[in-house]
Amino acid sequence: MAVISFSKKPENSWVVAAWAFRQLLDDTLAQHSGDLEMADIFEKAKYIPGLVLYSLEPRFAKRVREAIRQTIVSILSGEIQSGIINQRHGDKETIEQYHQGLRELLKAIPPDD
Repeated sequence: MAVISFSKKPENSWVVAAWAFRQLLDDTLAQHSGDLEMADIFEKAKYIPGLVLYSLEPRFAKRVREAIRQTIVSILSGEIQSGIINQRHGDKETIEQYHQGLRELLKAIPPDD
């Protein structure tokens, strides 16, 4: 299991299978490949496994939150494809589970400050 927490409120957390967490970080980083700070924090988050955004510097946390939100919206709208399609486990059922998880995560992201 893995978690992304946007605030201390339980409704602003996403608890999910570790593979889905790693996939989201990879998908987000693929859209923001030039962001070395984000790449560093995502690598560290994979080992925990978790990402506690409210513990980060506020401007950086907002940048990461928006990158995650944009990635989710782009995947769910079909604008971009998730890297999950290239995984051995990237069958139709797994992709649907991932998309369902992304929809749940979108609801957990708090509105802009």
